[in-house]
Amino acid sequence: MDKIQFEQATSLTDEGVQATPELPLFKASSILYVTSALFIFFSVMLTMWEMMIRTGQRPDTLIEMMEWNPFSQMGLFGAIQGLFLFWLGIMVDRRGA
Repeated sequence: MDKIQFEQATSLTDEGVQATPELPLFKASSILYVTSALFIFFSVMLTMWEMMIRTGQRPDTLIEMMEWNPFSQMGLFGAIQGLFLFWLGIMVDRRGA
């Protein structure tokens, strides 16, 4: 019985059955891209949510909106951090890590 199993294994390799290809290497930049997308998404959502619940007179410019509003400032800083992480991911891809 061992001889039959051995013959089947050799006949399969003789017919050209190939091994499954290896998975591609995990790139470190993928973590940076996902994190930057989450930072940008949640910072924009935070700013939009704050703008929808705001009462009173609406500001005319972006500077007036950011002036004394911590939620808008948090959204702006989150978006800037997300852009920085995206740029960092591009630099890691160029390096090949």
